[in-house]
Amino acid sequence: MDFVFLLALYAGVALVIAAIISILCSPALELTSRIIWLAVVMLLPLLGPIAWFIARPKKPTNTPGNEDLTH
Repeated sequence: MDFVFLLALYAGVALVIAAIISILCSPALELTSRIIWLAVVMLLPLLGPIAWFIARPKKPTNTPGNEDLTH
């Protein structure tokens, strides 16, 4: 029983740390959005990271018709 609890605890901590790193490294977020997301992840340790990984800004893909026309 203790092993399962510790495994779940470590998995939850790893999920929070991964979400924090992902938020801090996300170039698509402004400072206020980062602060809000960090607060959500830290105040809701299980739901916050899951919400971040579902709702985070996606990296743009270079698909046909999605070219950058600024240069």
